[in-house]
Amino acid sequence: MGRRIGYAAALTAVLALALPGSASAFFSIAPSEVNFGKQKVGTSSETVTVTALGHCPDVMLPGGGFTVGPCVDLPVDIAVSGQFRIESASCIRNDLRLTCAIDVRFTPRNRGRQRGFLRIDSDPIEGVPLKGRGCVPKGKARRLRAKGKKVGKKNVCKSKKKG
Repeated sequence: MGRRIGYAAALTAVLALALPGSASAFFSIAPSEVNFGKQKVGTSSETVTVTALGHCPDVMLPGGGFTVGPCVDLPVDIAVSGQFRIESASCIRNDLRLTCAIDVRFTPRNRGRQRGFLRIDSDPIEGVPLKGRGCVPKGKARRLRAKGKKVGKKNVCKSKKKG
């Protein structure tokens, strides 16, 4: 049911589910922010699902007055920035609302704090801030420090304890 986006497209990561029309929706989005925490550089996190509920715009009736407009012709654009990618997205439309489920993944290419934004519709205010931290294993951090590179404690992955 969802649209898959390949890794090459993840750099620009734009998914357009557009039908003819010029209306725009007001979205309620949950969660309001996504923090992926630490993730080893070059690996991918688990996906996090962001849900957007679009409320159909009011349409002016001939002769005055307003009614809830149909969502059938409502265009939806979904994009992500930074070192994050859209893994899949699907939207369900009915006459009263538009519901989208967007699976987002964090794949850091660099160590340190990473920020991005999941944008829904054409307004950059409609969306969710994304953040995570790229980290390196303790052994690699020691080797980088031996070469004179700075690696702060926050950028070192904690090893998982066995047992």
